[in-house]
Amino acid sequence: MILFRPWIVSCTVKSMKFNGKPIGSRMFGMHLFRKTPYPSSDSPQGGSGHRTIRSVRFVQLVWVLTMLSVFCVCQAWSQDYVDELQTIRKAVAEGDARQLMAVSTESIELALFAASQQYTRSQATLVLKQFFKQNTPTSFELIDSTRSNRSLFVEGRMRTSNYEIPLRTYFRLKKSADGWKLREFLIESPDR
Repeated sequence: MILFRPWIVSCTVKSMKFNGKPIGSRMFGMHLFRKTPYPSSDSPQGGSGHRTIRSVRFVQLVWVLTMLSVFCVCQAWSQDYVDELQTIRKAVAEGDARQLMAVSTESIELALFAASQQYTRSQATLVLKQFFKQNTPTSFELIDSTRSNRSLFVEGRMRTSNYEIPLRTYFRLKKSADGWKLREFLIESPDR
């Protein structure tokens, strides 16, 4: 049985105290653990013996390394689609249908002010070229994103020369063997 004992530590700018007693210039943290054994099993508090500074430091080190590795994995997991998002953002802002379809799957679902329809990559390029010709984008910004296991849902706002208000834009990326690919692209009608 491992016995955890609460230690009360107070620290001020001028002095540090441990359980109300000044500890002088000792390094903060070194005084938190006893060099002597915890109470024996025959004491009223129970206990199983010798927990030293080294064993506690080892536990602290393991905990810190675990947290760092979790942080690094989470960072890598959350950053693996940034290039695709930047490509999409740039392509929509410039009205470049060819560049936008370069990061799409072979078939893509498009909804441009209307009901969605399934297109091949080359058909979708022609449809988007026509749309961008009629509604020339002046800017595009990414607003929000939500990630599930193998999909990324993104919301954006596109400003065009035809409309005063920004058009809400939604798209979904699907994870494949060779990275993230655009699977759905939707632009809402401005009167919604």
